[in-house]
Amino acid sequence: TQKSPGESSCEGDQNKVHTAIQTCPAIGAGKNTMKSAELDREFQVLLPDSGTPTVEVPLVFLYHGVGGTTDGILKDSGFAALLKTESFVLVVPGSATIDGKKLKTDWYYGSSLFDMDNPDLVYFDDLVKCLSATYKIDQKRIYVTGMSGGGMMTTFAAMHRTGKIAAAAPFSGGYLHGFKAPAQKVPMLFTWGGPTDKAFEQDFDLLAKEVIGNFKKNGHFVVQCEHTTGHKWPQQVNAGAWAFLSAQKLGEPAATFATGLPASFPAFCKVAN
Repeated sequence: TQKSPGESSCEGDQNKVHTAIQTCPAIGAGKNTMKSAELDREFQVLLPDSGTPTVEVPLVFLYHGVGGTTDGILKDSGFAALLKTESFVLVVPGSATIDGKKLKTDWYYGSSLFDMDNPDLVYFDDLVKCLSATYKIDQKRIYVTGMSGGGMMTTFAAMHRTGKIAAAAPFSGGYLHGFKAPAQKVPMLFTWGGPTDKAFEQDFDLLAKEVIGNFKKNGHFVVQCEHTTGHKWPQQVNAGAWAFLSAQKLGEPAATFATGLPASFPAFCKVAN
C-alpha cells in the first residue's frame, strides 16, 4: 500500500502530523479543488434544487469506492436525487492521487493512522471547515455515507470523528482495526448485500455483522438493511437512509423510531437486536 506523506519510511520514526487548512479556497456547486494534508484533492458539491440554503441545513459526505470516482458514486448511489425535495448540502470527496497513482484502497481507512496523521481524516475536517465557511451548515447534523471502499471510509470516519459526525450510513462497509468504543455513540444504518456481498478480497457480509455486533455491544443504535443482492447500492434504501440520518443530532440521544421504522424503509430493514 502506498505511503501517505505523513507515514514514516523508517521503523521508529514518528509520523508527521498534518495541519488543518488555514485558508479555504472559493467553493461553489459542482467540481472543486483544495490542498489538504499536503495532497491535491478534487470534490463535488451539490445543493438542493430549491437553491443555496438560507438557513442551516445538514451536510452529507458521500464516499466513492475503490477505483471509483465522484461522478461514479453519484450515478451508482442515486443519493443526489434526494436533493429534489430535501434540503442539505452534499459533498462528494475524491480520493488522493500521489505521483499519478491512487492508493490500492483509495482511502486511508486501512492504515493505523487515526487522527491528524491520517490524510483522509484531515481532509474530512478541512471540508467541514470550508463548507461551513461557505454555506449555512448545521454542525449538529453532519452525516457520512458511501459504498464499498467508501463504506469502509464511512465506518472509519464514524469511529474517529465522533465529535463531528452525528450519524453514519455505510453501504457494504466495515472496519479493519481492533474495535475500540468511540468517544461518543454514533447511530449507524448499515446496509449490505448478504452472503454474496464479496468484492476486492473482502467479505462484506462478515464485515457488516462484525461492525453491527460491536456497535450494538457498546450501546449504539443500529438499523440493519440486508438486501441479499450482492455488492451493490440498492437505491430503494435512499429514502430510509435519509430519514434515519436526518433524524439524528450530534450530542443528543439517538432517534430510535420507537414505534417502528418509517414507511420509507424497505421491508428488509430492521432495528438490530
